[in-house]
Amino acid sequence: MVAVLQLDSAGVAHRWISVQDAAIYGAKGLVLWEIGAPVVTLRGGRNAATGRLSTLDVAPVIALAGGAWCAQEFRTPAVERRLIFARDRYTCAYCAQRFAESQLTVDHIVPASRGGAYSYMNLLAACRACNARKGARSCEEARMLPIWAPYLPCRNEAFLLANRKVLADQYEYLAARLPKHSRLRLQ
Repeated sequence: MVAVLQLDSAGVAHRWISVQDAAIYGAKGLVLWEIGAPVVTLRGGRNAATGRLSTLDVAPVIALAGGAWCAQEFRTPAVERRLIFARDRYTCAYCAQRFAESQLTVDHIVPASRGGAYSYMNLLAACRACNARKGARSCEEARMLPIWAPYLPCRNEAFLLANRKVLADQYEYLAARLPKHSRLRLQ
């Protein structure tokens, strides 16, 4: 299912919404501007006076009227396994092999049994074999140093990581706002 990227009036990504919700905002006149070719054209009834069929084009990126939610741009995205896997490109941080999501686990750099936090800065994608081999030991104790350091994804990265079906216009909008160190810039 195609999702529409909803922005606030300042152009800050706010959330993914359904095509139906985007159409409702458009019909109510709440869309300030939009980006990209329509993802769908919805057809309504016929105008009694003109006999013309009513249509509504829904763009992949829309900005809504109303207040700006700029404070949310700096809010830390919620920690989710699938976002960690996507951030690490479905690659084990120890053996550097790519795996399907079902074959990956989340590994604590500082083990949870030793007070390691469940946070983006302490979690890496790891295959089941590497995670089992490391166990509840630190990376140094297990002599398994990760190939890369974890990082906290910014809001725009989280939007790209959260939606599996990002359209080209949506990707271009969000990618233009990624930090220079983002791994998503390399894709």
